[in-house]
Amino acid sequence: MKTPLHIAFLLFIFTVVALAQQTGVKINPATGLPDDGSPLPKIDPATGLPHSDLSDEWQKAKALMTLGQYQDSLNAFTNYFERSRFDQGQAGGRLFAVGDWMELGRRYPKAKQALLDLRDSDAKELLSGDGDFIYFAEVNLINQELGKDEATYKLFKAIEQLDPHLAGQCYGLIEDQLAQRGEYATCRKYMGDPESGFQSDCDRYHMEMDNQARMAEMRKKVQQRMQEFYREHPEIPPPQDYSQRNEKMVKDRFVGGVRQLILILVGTGDKAEAETIQKEAVAFLDDPRLETAVDDAKAKVAKIQ
Repeated sequence: MKTPLHIAFLLFIFTVVALAQQTGVKINPATGLPDDGSPLPKIDPATGLPHSDLSDEWQKAKALMTLGQYQDSLNAFTNYFERSRFDQGQAGGRLFAVGDWMELGRRYPKAKQALLDLRDSDAKELLSGDGDFIYFAEVNLINQELGKDEATYKLFKAIEQLDPHLAGQCYGLIEDQLAQRGEYATCRKYMGDPESGFQSDCDRYHMEMDNQARMAEMRKKVQQRMQEFYREHPEIPPPQDYSQRNEKMVKDRFVGGVRQLILILVGTGDKAEAETIQKEAVAFLDDPRLETAVDDAKAKVAKIQ
């Protein structure tokens, strides 16, 4: 299972910030780079994450899986997770590595059981008060793969009773479930300022669409350079263009996020603020789903109540 793009981006930022804190480097919030001009840690091109010897162990586990050496791959995954637990710089990497371990589990039942053991161990740490966001994110990813979202929800509710601050950190991963269950008051408690959240969504939309435009331009240039090659090798089809699909995903993610924000506001009685955000959203992006967001939210809230 692939990590959604916006979550992957947040995990990368989490990793960079954690590593900066660990090394004492001050990060400029305006640029995301060290404030003193020093370079960031070396980035592994295979993962987009800071490189270390632990990253090599992760890549080794993937390579062994590809070769069909499943037990050796499991040993490498286990070693990576045991060691990386104590390295803040690998916090984001662990979440990407969970997806690779899941793939091994689909091929090798023993690996799947080991992954379930990791999930149960993470949940135990969280309920004992020793876990953190990464523990919860690991549990969430594994349960998503298994179709066990109910278990993640119950774990969150237990954490909320034990440590509301940690629950607030984990909230972003469980918001969808809470909103769909009609727990709007809980969402409102942890979501922060609605207007700020909406503006962040707008900024993310611009950033992701700009990235899509840059990639489309790069793809166009590569195809132009490769035209002669494809003419000489008609048996090799040119790579498919997924730009429209990717742009649709970005748009759907933005619209879905805004509609959910409006749903939460309507569900907590903040209809005026919901209507304000709807007007801003319609002005920002022409999409009929935004024009009906408040009315749709009212109907859904009435149905749940």
